[in-house]
Amino acid sequence: MTSKRPYTCIAVVSGKGGVGKTTLAANLAKLISSAPKKVMLVDLDFANRGCTALFASDILNVDYNAMHFLGVTRDRLSEDAGPFEIVALRVSEGIRFIPAPIFLEGPHDSPLRGYSSEVIEASLRASMDKFHHQDDTDCFILDCHGGADAASIAAATVCDVTLVVTEADSITFGGTLALVDGFYQGSGSGAVNPCLEFVVNRAPSKFRWQDLNEIYNKYLNRFLGHYTGSGAVLAYIPVAEYLAESFGEHPFQVDLAPSSVFARKLELLLFRLFNLSKPELLSTRIRKRCQQARYVRRLERTLESETHKVTNAMLGNWLLLSALFWMSLLVSPLWAAKGTLTGADEAQASELQMADYLVLSPLIAVSFLLFLFFFYTAFQVFFYYRNRLKFQKRLVGAISPVRAKLRRIELYKLRIYYWTSAFLPGLVVFYLLLLVMAAALSLGSWVGSLLGLLSLEASQAIQG
Repeated sequence: MTSKRPYTCIAVVSGKGGVGKTTLAANLAKLISSAPKKVMLVDLDFANRGCTALFASDILNVDYNAMHFLGVTRDRLSEDAGPFEIVALRVSEGIRFIPAPIFLEGPHDSPLRGYSSEVIEASLRASMDKFHHQDDTDCFILDCHGGADAASIAAATVCDVTLVVTEADSITFGGTLALVDGFYQGSGSGAVNPCLEFVVNRAPSKFRWQDLNEIYNKYLNRFLGHYTGSGAVLAYIPVAEYLAESFGEHPFQVDLAPSSVFARKLELLLFRLFNLSKPELLSTRIRKRCQQARYVRRLERTLESETHKVTNAMLGNWLLLSALFWMSLLVSPLWAAKGTLTGADEAQASELQMADYLVLSPLIAVSFLLFLFFFYTAFQVFFYYRNRLKFQKRLVGAISPVRAKLRRIELYKLRIYYWTSAFLPGLVVFYLLLLVMAAALSLGSWVGSLLGLLSLEASQAIQG
């Protein structure tokens, strides 16, 4: 991934649409812009126009598009990026955007039909050179079509790295491998081979990282793994359920939830891409986080989403409370039997207390461990709703006032959940203190009973 160009270009492609390619492209642009660097995001998906839809409210009065970026007119495609002097739309701090054409007659790639791959590649290079010299653009991110078309093949050939986004199933991944093979067959330059890295997006929480990694490594080793820089899947990104709520309303989820698994996975992805070749594209936060080996090892193996984790925590708490209920039913007959033997002599009473402790002490120990688990899962629920509340607050502050009114209902509901989840750990602490006090009293009673029993046996031995 070494390039003599003073800027970096990244192509984001996929074997089919709907795999989250556009979301990844927009959020990668946001992370690189925080370095801080100037980033240009270009929508080359002339069929679906995913990025263009994300910034639809900002491009209503824009009279230029990606066709102008490529230098396409009605009858020609020029290598000097055409006669158009365009100024890219600023959509965020450090990010400018060039949309796809909104109205396009005929097939999605019809403006590029009839042009060879060499001409399209030359036009892309000329356009990026021009914008770099004009605006000092540091990085270009090209959001391509979900499938092999002329623009995607040219982008994969020209760019420093091509991220191939797929989903966590063998059918989609097989189609992605066929797409990549088409890239190499359709690449016109021949001398320049695409540098590919695979990203598995929206991995379900039901899978383990070890299993997925083993399966996809077999695919790569048998087919196209030698085309990648790392020789393996670069990142496994789990499903982010509540982050998807902002799709179509705010394009940068990493800005709304910077501590989410999704954001941290993308940070790790960028670190692996550019830590050695172009570290200036990484923010101080990314470099500091991803230089910790233990953090990286734990993060790369994380496939469980926050929502799935808190659901399991709630289920575990329900099972825990059920276990405590049945344990209480088991203990109550012992206390009832103890009450019927109040007339027993001192030796029998001591033996009863000792037997009582031998039965109750394991139950108290198990209850203590169960409460510790309850305490841990209660904090998981608390931090989940805290993060969701922060996410919703940032989203309400970022969108238009009309949309924010509808979001405020969700915000009030999350506040109720948040304060309820904050109350649970305090309640658990209170019960833990009571449990510790009960265990201490029971232990003291048993020690006293044991000493009394020993003294009684000693006195009986002396008398005998």
